[in-house]
Amino acid sequence: MGAPNAMELVASALALVGMLVLAVALLATQRLIGRLGAHARRWALLRGLMLSFLVAYAGAIALILLGDASALTGLVGAVFLGGAVFVYLTIATSSATYAALEEVSVSAEHLESILDSMGDSLFVVSEAGEITACNQVLANSLGYRRGQLLGMPVDAVLDMEGDELAAFLEADEHCRVHTRLKTVWGMKIPVRLTRSTLAGVDARVCVAQDVGEQQGGEAAVREAARDLSARQGYERVIHAQLASALEECEQRGVADSRAAGRAVEALRHAVEELGALADRGGAARLRRLDVRESLERALESIRARAQAGGCALALELDASAPTQLTSDASALHRAVVALLLDVIGRGARSIALRARAPSGAGGLQVELAAALEVAELMESSGTWSIAQTRDVRGVARSLVHALGGAIWTDVGVGSYTISFTVPDASAQAPGAVDVSDDEDPAAASRRGAAQRDRGRTSSARMRRRRLKRRDAPARVLVADDNAINRRLLQGYLRQLDCEVVQAASGREAIDALLDESFDVVLLDLMMPDVDGFAVLRWIRAEHRNPDLPVVIISAVDDIARVAECIEAGADDYLPKPFKPELLRARVEACREKNRRIAQERRYLEELEEISGRADHLLRVLLPDPIVEEYLVSRRIRPRRYERVAVMFVDVVGFTAFCDRHQPEEVLARLEELVVEFERLARRHGVQKIKTIGDAFMAAAGLLVPSENPALQCVNLGRDIVAAVRSLAPDWSVRVGVHVGPVVAGVVGTRHYQFDIWGDTVNTAQRVEHHGAVGSVCVSAGAWTTVAPYYEGRQRDPVTVKGKRSLEIIEVLEPRPRIDAAQPGGRGLQLLRGGAEPSDRADAPKSPLAIVSERA
Repeated sequence: MGAPNAMELVASALALVGMLVLAVALLATQRLIGRLGAHARRWALLRGLMLSFLVAYAGAIALILLGDASALTGLVGAVFLGGAVFVYLTIATSSATYAALEEVSVSAEHLESILDSMGDSLFVVSEAGEITACNQVLANSLGYRRGQLLGMPVDAVLDMEGDELAAFLEADEHCRVHTRLKTVWGMKIPVRLTRSTLAGVDARVCVAQDVGEQQGGEAAVREAARDLSARQGYERVIHAQLASALEECEQRGVADSRAAGRAVEALRHAVEELGALADRGGAARLRRLDVRESLERALESIRARAQAGGCALALELDASAPTQLTSDASALHRAVVALLLDVIGRGARSIALRARAPSGAGGLQVELAAALEVAELMESSGTWSIAQTRDVRGVARSLVHALGGAIWTDVGVGSYTISFTVPDASAQAPGAVDVSDDEDPAAASRRGAAQRDRGRTSSARMRRRRLKRRDAPARVLVADDNAINRRLLQGYLRQLDCEVVQAASGREAIDALLDESFDVVLLDLMMPDVDGFAVLRWIRAEHRNPDLPVVIISAVDDIARVAECIEAGADDYLPKPFKPELLRARVEACREKNRRIAQERRYLEELEEISGRADHLLRVLLPDPIVEEYLVSRRIRPRRYERVAVMFVDVVGFTAFCDRHQPEEVLARLEELVVEFERLARRHGVQKIKTIGDAFMAAAGLLVPSENPALQCVNLGRDIVAAVRSLAPDWSVRVGVHVGPVVAGVVGTRHYQFDIWGDTVNTAQRVEHHGAVGSVCVSAGAWTTVAPYYEGRQRDPVTVKGKRSLEIIEVLEPRPRIDAAQPGGRGLQLLRGGAEPSDRADAPKSPLAIVSERA
């Protein structure tokens, strides 16, 4: 045997590389067999062939090195045969395994879709305590992606540790505990966790049911029960207070019999109204009533009391007032009587009861305009007190709110007006019960239930009709001058559940389109009077639905004309002779287009509605000029305003009132005041900035230029003082005004609030803090523009932090306009502390004296 030549060495090297490749493939096959389970038998056979090939390759290398050519030839033939068998077995085994894996993959996707459709979170925990599978509900609840959860330790998502978690996972039977899931945001979701074990699988299936919503619902029910109990207790307290006041009034025997009679009548009426409100429980007795008759009956019931008090009553019906109204007649009557008692108790000389239609809505607006004996609210020395007047007005307000209306007051010099609205229940509640005065309440209740049942039945019938319209067959217009074509198309379309209307010419097609509505138009090009192209242009230019789908009917030789029609707006074409499959496809495509167009219109309407609500919300939160700036530039740039009057209003005695009353009563009283402040600010052209607890902040000359912003704020402040005396007599206010530069804008990116900053704001607040209770005070800088219009009294200067001295002037009565050019005319001078001002030339002059001299 000689030494191997170069070719033999190359063959030996190649065989050795083949052995290494086979060894790697053998290891991969061994790992694959461990994962295939039931499909591993064929791969085990392939593994045996690989071992045989390894032996054959080793034998080939030995024969090459030994130089035995005949044995090597036989071995190579055997390797070739084994290779063919190996290739065949590989392909067959791979095909079978692929089919099995495909089936398993489809089943897994199906199972995954089923798990994702579950309403509860589900996950599988391996024996090692790791999450091996979960549904999308769990991932969404915790804030993770599903892939992030796979392989994560279960204690990372469960609020359970140590022995508690081990006991839960290792329990033999089904186990259920209450725990919490930990989210990616650090929150914890309370859940009821149920664990089950799958037979033959070392894994635990856990289902987590969210109990947070249930607990939230239970908490809401408990909160509602507490609120109802508090309200009932509050009503009982008021009832007891009114009853004790009534008893006290009856026992006192005051000298002023007329005032005592008014007080007793009012308090009795208040007690009766509160009892009626508690008994009714919100269930209104509605009936059709005559407006004039109802108001006249209310006037007659109080006329004797009014005549005893020297008050004249009159009824005025506007031409716009409704003659008939569906409402709670008893509540309306009691509300009018209570308000009449309230106004008579204020010392009214005359009351005009006016009725008109409210602006912008149906129903009735009632107005009690009274002329008072004095400009302010009267408080008799006898039994008729301010508190009792407010209680009667509170009963009337509750009655008006129970009717669904609104109530407000306007106070002027020597006048007092109360207005309220009553909506027409027939327009708001179609199922309202119309109860006559002599009808049995039980029968009325049964009749109302029958009407509601009929309403529900009618609503269900309308919903069914809408469903029918939604699923109604498509209406198709077939325009073709060939009768055979029309009959063929009609037969095909009826098989597609379509309603067909035929037109033998273009003129008939236009007439049909004018009279009826269609979902699809099948339009022939060649027609005698008006061709299909002209009909198509008419549909796109003049028809009420220019987006109506149009399919052109054409023969093959009209293809150029068809292309021209498609450029002109046709949706598709249908070649002759007709094929049912193409016809079905064209019609369904056109119906789908109609559905998309309708859906787009609904989306546009919804977007317009959402945009309108967003715009309204912005205009509620921010002033109109700021909203316009934000809509244009998407930002609000702070700006400096050089001459702005800033006003602060603070309620005096608010803290003590809060200590003595329930939070609900405090909030109701404060809301009434703030709403009145906002109304007065709009009337004077002053911009409200914000409310801070019981303080009200406003500015003039900010967004709308003003010649005298300080005067606007002073006028508003005087009206606010008068309004507080009327609406909350046991409260008072301090009003402070200062003029100067401010910076206005919005700070931050969330929870927008328009605000102003600067030393002017701080000075105005200090003027209010050191001002007089029940009056308007201004700074020296603001007084220079207010002095020509009002008299004033300078208060002692105060030293405040950051300023050497702050001069404050209390605004008094309006100043009579005196012409300095007239003989004897002198400017009005300011008195400090009631003393005469000094006439010495070298005496220091206050800002008010300087302004008076200039005037």
